[in-house]
Amino acid sequence: MRILRTLPILLIWATLLCSCAPSGFSAKGVPVSIMPNTSPGMLTAGYWISNAPSPDKLIMDNTEIAQFNSTTMEKYRFVSISDYGEYKSSTEIKAYILAIFKDIESQTFYGNGDRKISKSEVTDFKETFRLDELSGDMKAVTHAVVVNHTDLRVAPTNEHFYRGRNMRLDSLQITSLLVGTPVVVLWTNHDSSWYFVQSAVVSGWTPAENIAYCTPYEIKQWESPTAFTVITRYRAAIYDDEYLHAYKSWGSLGARLPLDTAIQKPTNAIPVQIPHRNKHGWLYVSTGYIAKSDANIGYLPYTTRNALNTAFEMLNDPYGWGGLDSKQDCSGFISKIFDTFGILLPRNSHPQGTAGEPLYSAGADVKRVLAESGIAGGTLVQFPGHIMLYIGTINSEPYAIHNLLSFYADGGEDKDLRFPARVAVSDLNLSTKSKNGAYYQRVANISNIIIKR
Repeated sequence: MRILRTLPILLIWATLLCSCAPSGFSAKGVPVSIMPNTSPGMLTAGYWISNAPSPDKLIMDNTEIAQFNSTTMEKYRFVSISDYGEYKSSTEIKAYILAIFKDIESQTFYGNGDRKISKSEVTDFKETFRLDELSGDMKAVTHAVVVNHTDLRVAPTNEHFYRGRNMRLDSLQITSLLVGTPVVVLWTNHDSSWYFVQSAVVSGWTPAENIAYCTPYEIKQWESPTAFTVITRYRAAIYDDEYLHAYKSWGSLGARLPLDTAIQKPTNAIPVQIPHRNKHGWLYVSTGYIAKSDANIGYLPYTTRNALNTAFEMLNDPYGWGGLDSKQDCSGFISKIFDTFGILLPRNSHPQGTAGEPLYSAGADVKRVLAESGIAGGTLVQFPGHIMLYIGTINSEPYAIHNLLSFYADGGEDKDLRFPARVAVSDLNLSTKSKNGAYYQRVANISNIIIKR
């Protein structure tokens, strides 16, 4: 299927990045060591695997996943990087850049140390965009590969823009891209130290040092490799030797790297191709080795057992807004799980909640819907600003694993703000006394990640 080449980036930024936090979040929230109504045993994947009726049954096979992905690509207008042309109109590139920058111009921000960001500082960023050079004609664009885990930003800067004092939600952060991700470089800033890139799902600015140009032929090997491995650990070391002695690099859970089929398979490691950037900015490849315990050759089978094991691999991982500092937020956490199965999902929480087969309609009993129709490890529960993975029901109470920043306990006042800021297991009764109600009362979408019937 030929995929649409133009992504509506204006809509992407409008809905991207769930905060997983109430507005006005303060870093003074009370830390939480264990979530309410959660026992230590519940913090193991095995507890929930044993509670599932058929944990090793395929939720979708490879053919069904391919059909699911085809629908997702079309519905959410994903971009095919290998099919991307060699030229793009200046008008479209300019519109993309300005669309994600639009909200930044109209808000008040604070930098480190509660320093208020002046309007002139925000406006000055535009000068680095070289927008005056984007007029009318077509501009050459170049295929490329991410060579280091990298952030995608609203503007070409690592400076933080916080939306309120004491907040740690950087409004310039869009998402992060895994090593090996194929992209198209659409534009560069004034000194070519940052690239404005388009991935299959979203676009933004990223440091040039993390991107390597390549040919259209080479990009196909990264977008659709015939033989590959998927990292299944939260962090996996990549070594320079098959004996796993000399550290080379690292990869994040869900990252997909082509196998180096020219290397005879060593006993303890999987040989993979590692992308690098040469001094001229172009791609070259070396061989790296990943421990067999840290990766899988090909995608994992999509089963409850594998979904729960993968999700719990990230248990207690700290929260990171938009993937900042190589972490993830609630929707980034969900994406990583399904990346290991080769299942394509949108990047942000609301579209993720509408993917697959919908189970919920307004007014329905959320707890009953999940108990009767939810798939442990295969059902997403979404409400405005947050998304969770359903893991099972105990004593009529549904539980989820999710990456959340904060919630309200007890009376729902500022003094009752609790601050997990990590991947945690909880029931859906969190924030019962807050002004927005308990989690289960806010649900907007429940979807099984299967082919819509």
